Amino acid sequence: MKNGRSGELSSGESKDDKGFDMTISIDTGNSGDDFSTTETIIHEGLLEADYLAKDFAKDGKLNYDNISNYVKKDWLQGDISNYNHAQNFVDRRRVGGENLLWPGTGYRILQEANKNLGANKTNEQIQSKMSGFVGFYGKLFGKF
Repeated sequence: MKNGRSGELSSGESKDDKGFDMTISIDTGNSGDDFSTTETIIHEGLLEADYLAKDFAKDGKLNYDNISNYVKKDWLQGDISNYNHAQNFVDRRRVGGENLLWPGTGYRILQEANKNLGANKTNEQIQSKMSGFVGFYGKLFGKF
């Protein structure tokens, strides 16, 4: 992510075989502030973790069976590193971004964080930062 913190979510089957573990890691070596850190955590939790949790809920396995065949085979051709982002893009086209955890709920949380942190970002700046996570992210809200 440009001009902010970068983060990633790692996951795997739990050691006790009763669930799965997720860890959000934030790269504190990149330039960033409290708002950027909050944005990264919200993105990882509401997009990445949400899609992984939905996948696990289907059959108790992390196997990406909640990702459409279009995304897996036609678009990304097996590149699992972007499955969640690409499926979110498809879902935003289908139901509109405001109806999803990311970007809809994430945007509302970031508006509140903006106020609480005194970050003085405009709504347009918040949306621009949100769309900067992935180059193909496209329109955040509404169907397109």
